[in-house]
Amino acid sequence: YYPLLFGKDGHDLNEFVETYASFIRENGVPDIILATAWPYMCYVAKKALAMNGNFTKKVISWLHAPLERYQESGFGGYEHLALANAHFAISKTIYDGIKRALPDSLVYMARNPVDFDKCVKVKNHDEECREGLNLFFVGRVSKEKRLECIVNAISVNAGACSLYIIGSGDKEY
Repeated sequence: YYPLLFGKDGHDLNEFVETYASFIRENGVPDIILATAWPYMCYVAKKALAMNGNFTKKVISWLHAPLERYQESGFGGYEHLALANAHFAISKTIYDGIKRALPDSLVYMARNPVDFDKCVKVKNHDEECREGLNLFFVGRVSKEKRLECIVNAISVNAGACSLYIIGSGDKEY
């Protein structure tokens, strides 16, 4: 994965293909292409490989949101995702969506990793959730992030903790 062009604005799909094909010519053909960021990238990868005369290398998609979000934003759809040889899904929602739309495709769960060595286990909720404790969520605000779990957990000791949610996303949620 290489972010060759940032954002979709001011660029068209052909420019992404040309840029990636040029990158492959200069740096060599990868063994596997991990097409992340958008469903369009599966198309870009396959087309760039073909422009370099390579039709056998594998492309694996790795979406980080349900496909419908990409479609609504104009970043590709199932027809682009169908070009990948396999798919990684970071959630059951994404996994189920791909299997429903592309039932014969290979889909693997590949959740975002958590380094548990850097996590601290809270042993006594009442002692830890004390006055002045600030909790922060930084990320995309959407149903699949399950923010209600955090709200429900701190509501046990309402008023003791402050929760700050930093991000953008689904305003209704």
